[in-house]
Amino acid sequence: MRDFLARASNVLSTTTTLYIFLDQFEEFFTQLEETARPEFVRELAECPEDESLNVRWGLALRSEYFGNLASFRPRIRNPFENDYRLNRLTCDEAREAVAKPAAQRGISFEEGLIDTILDDLGKGEVEPPQVQLVCSTLYETLPSETRVITRETYAAEGGAAGILREHLGRVLKRDLPAEQRSIAQRLLEELIRV
Repeated sequence: MRDFLARASNVLSTTTTLYIFLDQFEEFFTQLEETARPEFVRELAECPEDESLNVRWGLALRSEYFGNLASFRPRIRNPFENDYRLNRLTCDEAREAVAKPAAQRGISFEEGLIDTILDDLGKGEVEPPQVQLVCSTLYETLPSETRVITRETYAAEGGAAGILREHLGRVLKRDLPAEQRSIAQRLLEELIRV
C-alpha cells in the first residue's frame, strides 16, 4: 500500500494532500478473516510512518466496534489518537443535514415537510443514520424530472417509520435473489433478538 501511495503522490503535486476515507470500517472486523487482518494493519501502519507521504486517513465505524481498534496496537501506536464521535443531531443540525445536500442537487422539500420528518424521527435530537436512510429513500424514489419532495411522496413511503421499517426489505431486494430474501430476513431478525 505504501508503494502504491508513493507512486500516487508522485503524480500529485507535493502540495496536494490525498485523503483516504474508509467508510463502514466495522466490516474489517466482521467480513475479513482474522488471519488476514494483521497484514492489512501492517500495511496501513507503514503509511502514516512514512513522512514523505502526504496522506491522511479516516476510518468510519459504528461505535460498538470502536474498541476493536485496540487490536491494532502495537503496530499502530495509538489508534484512538484522533477520534470523533458522531452524536445525535439537534433539530437545527438535522434540518441542515436534510436541506443542504438536497439544495446542492437542486431539490427542495415541500413547505414544512422537513419539520414533519424530524418530528417523526424524534423530539429534540435525531440519530444521523435515521436521517440518512429517510432522506436517501425519498431521494431515490423521486422521479428524475421532479425537483420537490412532497408530503404525498413521504406518505406513500410510510413516513419515517415506514421507511425505517422497510429498509431491510429494500436492501435485501436490491442485493439478493428472491428465493434468498425471506431466509436472510428471518436470520437477521433472529440476530437482532439475540
